[in-house]
Amino acid sequence: MKENEEQIITRIFQVQLRKRGAIYSELWLPNKKSRLKPYLLIWIAWMDSRGFSSSLPLYRNFARFFANIGYPVLLYDQLGSGMSTGTFEFPKEQADQFIATVTKGKKIIRMTFNLKPKEIISIIGIGHSLGGVTLMHVVERGFKMKAGIFVSVPPSHGTSFKRGIIQMYGALKFFSFYLLSYLDSILGMIGKPQNFKFFGFTLRLKDIRRGIAGSHAILMARKHPEFPILAIFGDKDEYITRSDIERYLPSQKYPWIRRMIISGASHDMMKHQTTLFAIIKQFLEELDAQKRYKADQ
Repeated sequence: MKENEEQIITRIFQVQLRKRGAIYSELWLPNKKSRLKPYLLIWIAWMDSRGFSSSLPLYRNFARFFANIGYPVLLYDQLGSGMSTGTFEFPKEQADQFIATVTKGKKIIRMTFNLKPKEIISIIGIGHSLGGVTLMHVVERGFKMKAGIFVSVPPSHGTSFKRGIIQMYGALKFFSFYLLSYLDSILGMIGKPQNFKFFGFTLRLKDIRRGIAGSHAILMARKHPEFPILAIFGDKDEYITRSDIERYLPSQKYPWIRRMIISGASHDMMKHQTTLFAIIKQFLEELDAQKRYKADQ
């Protein structure tokens, strides 16, 4: 444990998942119990083999900002990325990683501040991009959370996946991927030479098709009115269009999912961190006041 000049305590720990690997985790806390908010914010980083610490400064900037105003923040590298061991898993399997890391993080908070059993710590899950799918799989496991926050989560990963592959590799690569992944899923005939390099991970084609292109966090969220969500998008997102948002998340139809669109923001949100953090802070304050959320007008 160390305390820095910003009045923040940081704890680094690992979570061992049997033979699957060890999860590297960082817990950022206010330095005094009197400043402690009754929430634990856990951010699921976007898909990147470098992990949260090397792929985007956004994550630690978020942790520093919110820990300074009293909110505990938990960051972690998914298995197979960053400083975690093991191999990459898709969102459905990543739900186990989330639950195990949160469970240990809560225990550390209780020990650090000597909390009594009646002092409740509520969980706020935050999913960035593909992390939103993991978050919804956690919800479907029945794990109790106060609310969720989507940051740049594609309304349809199938649509955004197509757009991203075409941008990165061209239309020919995209169509060849779908043909080969189809053959791989039906005939199992596409072997190791045809593995696909995707955000630093080398993955089998049929698994990408099933685990990423076939994921739909917004569609999952629409089925859970008991779980309030703040969904934040940038209007300059490289993978998400305004028509995507209107199609999958129309105003007024799903009042438990509050939409916010940041002007000029891209998928990584790096140049609009101040606005992003302010929106999340307001959402948390409203949660604390037990206000009911309404869809954007």
